[in-house]
Order: sequence, then C-alpha cells, then structure tokens
Amino acid sequence: MSNSSAGGSETLSSNVGLLGVLALLVGNAIAVPIFVLPGPLAGDAGPAIVVAALLAAIPAAFVVLYNALLGSAMPVAGGLYVYISRLVAPFWGFLVPVTIPLVAWASLLITATGFAEYTQIFFDVSPLVLVYGLLAFTLFINVIGLRLVAQVQLVFFVGLLLALLTFIVPGATAVDTANYTPFFPDYGAFALAVVALFYPFLGFGPVSYTHL
Repeated sequence: MSNSSAGGSETLSSNVGLLGVLALLVGNAIAVPIFVLPGPLAGDAGPAIVVAALLAAIPAAFVVLYNALLGSAMPVAGGLYVYISRLVAPFWGFLVPVTIPLVAWASLLITATGFAEYTQIFFDVSPLVLVYGLLAFTLFINVIGLRLVAQVQLVFFVGLLLALLTFIVPGATAVDTANYTPFFPDYGAFALAVVALFYPFLGFGPVSYTHL
C-alpha cells in the first residue's frame, strides 16, 4: 500500500490496467448465479420471476448506494474493513477479512457447481472432477499473480458478453404470450425467488466502491 502525499489517501498500485479492472468488476457483478439460479426458480415461480427480480433489485440498490457513498467519503484501499473499523469499531472491521474467505469459498463452490452442470455435456467425467478442476485452476492463477487473473478474466469477460448477446438478441423477438399464463402459479415459490435473486445482485457492491 502506498500513501499519497497530496490527498493523504491510501491506495494500492495498479498493475492490471483499465481493461483488466473492468473485466474483474463486470465478472464479479455478472457472475454464475445469473446462469444457475433463474432456471430452477422460473420453473417454480413461472413468469412472475421477472417481478421477483425487480423486487430483489430494490434492497440491492440500497446496498450499492451506501457502498458508493462510503467509497466516495473514504477513497482508500481496504474497502469494508476500513469503513467498519472507522465507523463502528476496529474489532468489527477485523471480522470482515475473517468472514470474507468463508463467503468467497461458498461463492466459488456455487460457481464451480454451475460450471460443472454446463460443461458436463462436453466431458464424460464425474461432475466432481470438473468442480475440483476449476477450483484448482482458480487457485493456481491467483497464486501466480493478479495480472494473470485479470488476463484470464478478460477472456471470460468477452465470452460472457458473447454468450449474453447470443441469447438476448434472438430471444428479444421470440416472445410467446401464452408462456406468461398463469403469471403467478405459486406465490410461495415467488416469495422464495425474491429472496434467492438478491444473491446475484451482491456482486455490484464491490463495484460501487472500487476506484479506477
């Protein structure tokens, strides 16, 4: 970490470039949950999943807003650790880096499981092989360095955009109104979808307080 003598802010040196940072942030915001969660939830909640996503976006918007405000007020490296340490107490700030690895591992497992589900049709192996393979690959590139992580993420970022465009552009004109009846087949599944769809929005939190 280096201290800026002009503004007194603490920042980390940048070595991944603007495209690398963009790829990392977009990959964090638009992650595997958007590919894994909506399908099963839509199967139970039906077309009402669209409304569920909008309702889930409301509290997510407040999360992004307060993170953005904190990031503007305290533009330093350390993110939530710094914010909580200064605004609440150092002890609670210390708990952030302790709990983040646990959350990260849970997120990695979900990502790896989704990866295995989508790629198993191409490989005649056990899903666990694909899960552990992706986790090992992720660990390896992170050990090598952040620059390599950014380069790999940039490749996935381009692939993500192409995949989204492949589904969105043709799908925008292929609308069958009969599929929207009944709109609320199961209110319990709808309520569950609102809660579950909040998770994919969590990736926008770090984006809101990241300084390029």
